[in-house]
Amino acid sequence: VSDVKNPFKGKDRKLRSEEHGAESWDKVDPKWFRDYCSPIAMAIDNADAIRESGICLFIDVGTGDCLISIDAVELLHRYLWYLRIPHDYHLVLDANHVGSS
Repeated sequence: VSDVKNPFKGKDRKLRSEEHGAESWDKVDPKWFRDYCSPIAMAIDNADAIRESGICLFIDVGTGDCLISIDAVELLHRYLWYLRIPHDYHLVLDANHVGSS
């Protein structure tokens, strides 16, 4: 989606707080975090561009995710639904974040 901000374009994708003028993540600028790290905020801020792009979004999460991201992914799904951004959402029983599951 060309209209959506991409902080990683042509850059190493590592996200370290020091690279963003902060000694720790709790000191990172909230505007920067909203613009470049929060997929929910990105969806809210760019809903029209995302819908118009025709991009196919696929989101899946396992109930056994070791990063405990299930709640965040469920919230993202609900925002995409509310914003009428087409997407596939799959909740996979017992699947982990890594590995063969």
